[in-house]
Formats: sequence, structure tokens, C-alpha cells
Amino acid sequence: MKPYKYQLAGLDAIDKFGGRALLYAKPGAGKTAMSCWSARRRVRPPIVVVCPAPVKYVWEEAAAEILKCTPYVCKSRTPKALPPAKAYICNYDILKAWKRELRLRNPRLLVIDECHFLKGRTTQRTKAVRYFLRYCGDTLEILALSGTPITKNPIDLWPILKILRPDVFESFKLFADDFCNKRNNGFGVIYDGARNHRELKRLLRQTCVVPCKMDENQLPKRIRQVVPLEMEREADYWKAERNFIEWLKSISPRKALNALAAPGLRRTAELRQLSAKLKLPSAVKWIENFLAESDEKLLIFGWHVDVVAKLAESLKTPLVITGAVGERLRLERIRAFASDPKERILIGNAAIGTGVDGLQHAASHAAIVEFPWLPAELLQWEGRLRRVGQTAAKTHFNYLVAHGTVEERMLKILRRRQEDIERIMDDDVIGDFDVFEELLTGLGVKL
Repeated sequence: MKPYKYQLAGLDAIDKFGGRALLYAKPGAGKTAMSCWSARRRVRPPIVVVCPAPVKYVWEEAAAEILKCTPYVCKSRTPKALPPAKAYICNYDILKAWKRELRLRNPRLLVIDECHFLKGRTTQRTKAVRYFLRYCGDTLEILALSGTPITKNPIDLWPILKILRPDVFESFKLFADDFCNKRNNGFGVIYDGARNHRELKRLLRQTCVVPCKMDENQLPKRIRQVVPLEMEREADYWKAERNFIEWLKSISPRKALNALAAPGLRRTAELRQLSAKLKLPSAVKWIENFLAESDEKLLIFGWHVDVVAKLAESLKTPLVITGAVGERLRLERIRAFASDPKERILIGNAAIGTGVDGLQHAASHAAIVEFPWLPAELLQWEGRLRRVGQTAAKTHFNYLVAHGTVEERMLKILRRRQEDIERIMDDDVIGDFDVFEELLTGLGVKL
């Protein structure tokens, strides 16, 4: 396994930053391999890898292939003294319990995979990662990895920037005032939106961000198709649209009372779930027709757990992955989908949207039944199939949309958010937010 040209350029950039960098590459670009190559050329063992639970097996394989070692994988929330090893792998959920034992191994490199999982500056995950800085000192090299480091707003970057370059990013308030929109939501001051895109982009490139742009020729062509679906009992949806609070009161008086505090957000959330449920029979019929008319496998994405469960029940498949599925069973189901020709569909939600590799070997077609809240999550979903290792010449993404509903408004919001993200993180302003333009155009919505 040898690095591509763009990966070599990324490794050189990591060297330029002295081993403390945010490696930004689109899903499937090989960030795991790049981290291992950087470890080989820059530091002596051991290294510590912090990652989401489903990705631990990916790091095990990478350590065996590139670092030529058998890593120690932390399991359960009951830590114990660690044996000597060249690499230690721990998931975010149990890092707090294991951080002391890992620190005592005196790691030379800390890899923070899917660093957007840190979420906020005061979360337990962020505190557990910052623990290593307190005890391992300035000589500790840190690689943060993400295909979507900004999930919503530039403020998402703050926890990892503070970890990588505390000498540059000293004040949260100064950063937020400079690069985010400030407003009072009635409960306090919040920072959202984006401003001063060019200045933030320049600062990131000068201090720690390593963008790795793949040659598009290395990836299969991406084909997106909007599939307008009819809703069952369509009148129910329009009744809810016209008089939302009264409709919600008839469903749940408690929800209706809570909705008065944030009517816009609650309205979008409830109508989104309602449209998903009402279009479900049409979605199932489309999927059944797809399976009958082709020999291809199909990866299906939903959002709400009950929608995913209803899809699985209607399509009679045991291969379902949500947050409630343990990592061992999750891996078994992914492998069954990849290797068993009889298993033609795999259904999941955000639980298979990040850090899952191997699905590209089994399928090149996906159906998106519900939209996530954040643009980064939608791009991660596409990245499960359109990534290095995909052998098909084309990857097909079928967006099953209830025409004229709140789903169209969600696409407009997602498009605006992704445009801000692309302006900050990418060399070219025109980037992945074209997904939302394509879908809105396919629905006949004027931009």
C-alpha cells in the first residue's frame, strides 16, 4: 500500500506544522492511512488513537498493515494496566475511564479521528482529550482527522483548534466575535452563522489545517437523482402545515405547549417526521421495484429510529444499524451485507454515516429516505460509497423526496450552511454544496 500524490503532499504539510495538524480530507480519502504513514516517518511508538467505536476495527487493520504491529484495543469502562504496545486504540465513549492508563504509556502521537465528535469546549470528550496535553506536554504530536470538521458553523472548530494550537487560539470570545454571528435567542448569547470567511481560511491554512484534495479521476462519477414521492393521506400533512399548533395539540397537548417556546424549530422537526411517515409506503414500493429490476445491492439511509424500523419491517431485512446496535453486531451486519449475495439491502441512520469503511466494496447505489439536520452528515452518507476502493464507474444516490413539503425548505437551509463551510475549508468556493443545488433544481425549486 503506497500513498497517492495528494497524500504525500498532505504528509509534507503535516511536517511543516511540526506534527500538530487538522487533516481535512473528504470521506474516503485515506485519512487513517495517512496518519499511520505520518507516525512511521515522524515519531517513535507508542501512539494513541481516539476514534468512534465503529471505527476501531478499521484502525486495527491499518496498524497491522502499515505500522506492522498488533495494537491494544481498549474495551469496556473498566480500565487496567496496559501492556507494552506500539499503538493503543480507544473510543470516545470510554476515553474518560482509560485516559490515565493511556497517558502512563507516554504516547508520542495522539490521533483524534473524526474530531468533530468533540462537539463543544466543555464536553466530557473534549476534556478527556485535553487531559493528554496537560500531562504529555508540548512534545506530544497531535493529528486531528475529519472529512467534515465544521458540521454547522465555524464555532464547531474551536475545541480542536484550541487543542492543536493553544498559542494561536487563546480566546474563545475573540474567535467567536471575529468569525461567527452573535445573537441572543432569549435564553442567552449564542454564536451561529459565519463571517470573515477569507480571514478565517487564511488563518487556518497558516497555522494547522492540511487540506487534502483528491483527484476526482480517482473516484467514480457521482450521479444524484431526485425521486418525487406521493404521500399516503396527503391531506393530513397539509392540515398540519396550515394550522401547526392546533394539529400538534390534537396529537400531543404537551408537545404543543413546548412548541410555543420555539415554534419554527418544532414545526420543522414535526413536519419533517410526518412527511417521512406519510411517504414511507411509496418509498418501500420504490425500493422493492429497484431490487426487482436490478441485481444491485442498495444502501438505505433514514434518520428517525422509528422510520428505520418501519423500513426494516416492511422490507423484511435483519441488516439494520442504528446507535442502539453494538459495535460487534454492527461489524457483523456490515460484513454480511458486503459478503452475502442474498443480503441485498442495509438500512441505517447517522450510525453508519461516519467512519464506516467497506460498504463501497458491496454497493454503488444508495437511497436517502430522510434528510439529516446538518449538511456534513449528508455528505458523509454519500462518502460511504463514493470513496477509494469503489470499483463501479458510477455511484448513484437516489433522494426520495415528498414534493412541496418541508423537505424542500430543509434543502435550502442545508445548501446555505454548506456554502459557508466550503468558503472556509476548501480552495474552491464551488464545492460539495452543489448536492443541494442539484436536488432543489431536480424538484423544480428556483434558487
